[in-house]
Amino acid sequence: MSLFNVAIEHRALVEKLSNLDLDEATFADTLEAESYPLEVKAQNCAYVIKNHEMLENGIKKRIDEMQERLSSVKKRREALEKYVLTCMQIAKVKEISCADFEISIKNNPPSVDVYEEALLSVDYMRTPEPKPPVPVPDKMLIKKALQDGFEVQGARLVQSQRLNLK
Repeated sequence: MSLFNVAIEHRALVEKLSNLDLDEATFADTLEAESYPLEVKAQNCAYVIKNHEMLENGIKKRIDEMQERLSSVKKRREALEKYVLTCMQIAKVKEISCADFEISIKNNPPSVDVYEEALLSVDYMRTPEPKPPVPVPDKMLIKKALQDGFEVQGARLVQSQRLNLK
């Protein structure tokens, strides 16, 4: 039986016992005796949740390690490319061929290097247009106003719940 079904049965038992004319001790004892399946199912679910948390943390750690490794491999590749390019430029060799691949020096498309901006004519300057800011709700301010008893149309305080495992 699933935890959901056990919870429904538990709720029905509470309602049934509430309708009976029982003293508090009898009510509590009966409810405690019948609550066992709910507690066991909930505890088992909590163990699975904890297991998933550990797995999640392990995966996150592994992703971080792999990101570091990727960065390291990329830096080594870039350094080797620069090293080979520099050596070929020094030797004035434009192309090296072998059975598996060909290494050659190619020119990149021309790009602009502004070495001293003050010397540029105004005709070569542009002013970027700022985006108008899009207003977003200030939830901290709204929460404070609602907690202080003010009415804020379009907003309300809600109380949600979460499962806490330590």
